[in-house]
Amino acid sequence: MQPPIPTRAAKAAPKISGAALGAVILATAIWGYSNVVIRQSEFTIPPSLILWIRFALAAVILLPVSIGRGLTAKNIGAALGIGAAIGFGVLLQAWGMQSVSVDQVAFITALYVIFTPLSIGILRRQAPAWPIWPAATLSLFGLWMLQGGMGFHLALGSWLSLGAAIGFTGQIIGTAMLSRKMPAMSLAGLQSLGAALILTPFILMHPTEEVGALLKGGFFLWGHLLFLAIAGAVIAFWLQVWGQARISPTQAALAFNIEPAWTALFAWLAINQTLTSLGIAGALIVLLSLGWISQVSEGEQ
Repeated sequence: MQPPIPTRAAKAAPKISGAALGAVILATAIWGYSNVVIRQSEFTIPPSLILWIRFALAAVILLPVSIGRGLTAKNIGAALGIGAAIGFGVLLQAWGMQSVSVDQVAFITALYVIFTPLSIGILRRQAPAWPIWPAATLSLFGLWMLQGGMGFHLALGSWLSLGAAIGFTGQIIGTAMLSRKMPAMSLAGLQSLGAALILTPFILMHPTEEVGALLKGGFFLWGHLLFLAIAGAVIAFWLQVWGQARISPTQAALAFNIEPAWTALFAWLAINQTLTSLGIAGALIVLLSLGWISQVSEGEQ
């Protein structure tokens, strides 16, 4: 078991902490638009193939500039494991959407807002600070409003989404630990490679005609794939790793909850999806919860 997460970031100047939080929020904005791009592309090729290409291209771009920088075998293995958690998490989300709504999948996955401070408390053998719980509850309530205040029904997709939430919790905490032990570029590259490796067996199950559709894809499709790889993985992963080295995992988890708000905004702008006043209010509540928890020092989280 790893020792408690270092508290070096808690001593950082407020200006640096604010920049770090901003970097993570910018990463969520990129991921939010990436969700719209995936939605636009999934009618041509299956989502799992899109995701594999996204992470594989990112690994090809990042690894040449990240290998051989004093990395230990232990840290390399841990980084690949974090990447595998990312790949498996997004795959579980895709499977979950086959039996429950996208809104329900997004809400259940966001339970990492609760799981992250709980897991940190177990690792540190101490109860998280009390402000975390109202902030996390407020964030989930805001997400519920953002998704339209939908109801729930238990199905296989619900449990798959819960598995994704657990995987993303491990990814958030693991990134927080490793981001202070290795360069951001190296960690981003190894995460991309780990995600691509875990997705490889699943794309091999696709019929040859689907692969043919990829090979015949035009400028529109390949432009989307390059955006997903360069912006959605290379740049966003670097921003996440750099930011998480300077804020707490709990702050990061709450910041990640802004991603659905970005998705809703970009879907409204790009594909004319409805953006309701209830959803706008929910997004503001998620931001309020993040502002609340950002006032709690990392040592208390």
